[in-house]
This record gives sequence, structure tokens and C-alpha cells, in this order.
Amino acid sequence: MKLLIYLLLLFAPYLADADSFGEPVRKMNKKHTFAVMSYNIRLNTPSDGENAWPLRKEHVAGLLKFHKADLFGIQEALPEQVEYMAGAFPEFGYVGIGRDDGISKGEHMCIFYNKLRFERLGDGNFWLSPTPDKPGMGWDAACNRTCTWIKLKDRLTRKTFFFFNTHLDHRGVTARLEGARLIMSKMAEINRQNLPVILTGDFNAVKTSDPVKEVMKC
Repeated sequence: MKLLIYLLLLFAPYLADADSFGEPVRKMNKKHTFAVMSYNIRLNTPSDGENAWPLRKEHVAGLLKFHKADLFGIQEALPEQVEYMAGAFPEFGYVGIGRDDGISKGEHMCIFYNKLRFERLGDGNFWLSPTPDKPGMGWDAACNRTCTWIKLKDRLTRKTFFFFNTHLDHRGVTARLEGARLIMSKMAEINRQNLPVILTGDFNAVKTSDPVKEVMKC
């Protein structure tokens, strides 16, 4: 499996190519590249004061537009934040569920994709817990954690790939490690065709940590 990994706490633009994931950007055919971003947009809470969502939401959307993101994964998005982002990017489709009920309640780990560039072939979600098919906290986690995935076909290159987006727990040491292991296991289960994969997320971890090392084994 070809894995292009983004272990990001906030955001970072990157160029990816469906033909050569993992290859240096300088070797890519620029016509076939697309911009991928990951952004923990921070949940909407009034206690943030001057940094609260209503005062910064336009800047969040503006940053993604400035970097001309074709695909982006967001973390911590509450329903009203997802709704705003969908309105700010009308040319994009998105997938993702609420982590607390599997529908709309709680934070979403949404994936947005440019519908003019990509065709959605399938999508899904799972919880980072011993029972990944239903809502629930895993191991020593402080709250429910999920991973969202989508299978996309690039309309330009005709290549197909997967995009996974997640948010590991901020407190549970075991939950972060086991969550990373579960993501890799589910990724192999879902991606039976061994297609290229993009993984984005807020891992609440540094690059030398065990969860990151677990992902890098791929």
C-alpha cells in the first residue's frame, strides 16, 4: 500500500499525485497534482473569546481557499461549523458523521473534495475503540474518536485512491497507540485493492511518538 501521510496539528498544504504518491513534488507532472490540506479548525465554543468561531470562520475558509485546496480533512467540526464550511465551498462535496451518535451529534472529522476534480466512489466511518462499528470510547480515551474515509476517482488522471482523516485522543496514551493501530488495520481491510492512500489528522503526537511510529511501519 502506498501511503502519503499527514500528521498535522493545524494545517499544511501539500501536493499529491495519483500516479506517484510519495514521490518528491519536483518529479511530478504539475498538471496532475492537487493540493491536500488538514486543518483542526477548533470546535465552536464561546469561551474562546476573541478567537471564537464566529469571529474567525471566514479566515479559516479563506486560508483553505488561499492555498487552493482540492481536498481537505478537518477536525473538531461541530454541526454548525460543518454547515458553514459546506456553504463556503459550494463546489465541494463532503463526508463525515458526528462522533457521539454516528449521525450529527458531536465533533465531525469531515473530508471535503472538489466535485469537479474528483468522483466519490464510496465512503465510511469507524470509531477508534474495540467496537469500531458503533459509538463508544476506546481504551483510556477522554471522548469518542472517529476516522472518516472516502474512495475517490481523479477525473483528470482517472486514478483511484483513498483518503482517511482522523483525530486521536488528547489524553489517552493507550488510546492514541491503539487508535493508530486500528486505523492501519481498517485501512488494510477497506483498501483491498492496495490503492494509494492519503491519511490526514490531528494525532496529538510528535513524530517520535509510538502512534506515529505505528503508522510509519506501513
